Amino acid sequence: MFIYFEEIIFMLNDILNKTDNDMKKCFYKFITNISKIRTGRVSTSLLENISVEYYGNVSLLKYISNITVDNNNTLKVSVFDFSIIPIICKAILKSNLGVNPNVIGNNIKIIFPYLTKERKLFLKKILHDETEKNKIIIRNIRRIYNNKLKKLLKNKEINISNERNKKNDIQKLTNKYMKKIQDIYIEKKREI
Repeated sequence: MFIYFEEIIFMLNDILNKTDNDMKKCFYKFITNISKIRTGRVSTSLLENISVEYYGNVSLLKYISNITVDNNNTLKVSVFDFSIIPIICKAILKSNLGVNPNVIGNNIKIIFPYLTKERKLFLKKILHDETEKNKIIIRNIRRIYNNKLKKLLKNKEINISNERNKKNDIQKLTNKYMKKIQDIYIEKKREI
C-alpha cells in the first residue's frame, strides 16, 4: 500500500509540474510575441529575430550583426561581414516592419516613423488580442489537466480530496500566470 501511495503522489506532482511547464511556455511565448510590438521607443527586439540567408544557411540577424538603439526611433545594425549588407537590407524590407534600411558606410540605419494616434490604437488592439489569446491558452491548459484529474478520480486511482487539492494547486498556477500576463499587458500598453 505504501508503494501505491508514493505512485499517487508522484502522478499528482507530475500533473502539477506539467501544468506549470505548459503555462510557463505559453507565458514566455507571450513575452516573445509582444516584444515585437513597437512602443513609443524602438527596441532591438524588433530586428533580432529577422531571418537572413547567410552563405546557404538561415541565421537570425542577432547572430550575424550587432543591433543597437541609436535614438528613440532609430536602430543601428553593425554587420560582421560587410558583403551581406544587401541581403540584410532585403530581409529587413521583407519583415513587414514598414521601414526602409539606409546603408551608411558599414552600418545599416533603420529609422522608424513616430507613432501616430491611429497606429497607437492599432498596436493597442494587437496587444489586447495577443493578451486575450494567451489567457485563453492558459485556461485551456487548466481545463486539460483538470480533466486528467477527473479521469484519475473516475478510474479510482485517486480520491476526491487528492483531486480537489490538485485542482486548487492548478487554479493557483492559473491565477499566477494570468496575473503575470495582465501585468505585462498593462506595462506594455502604458509604453505605447
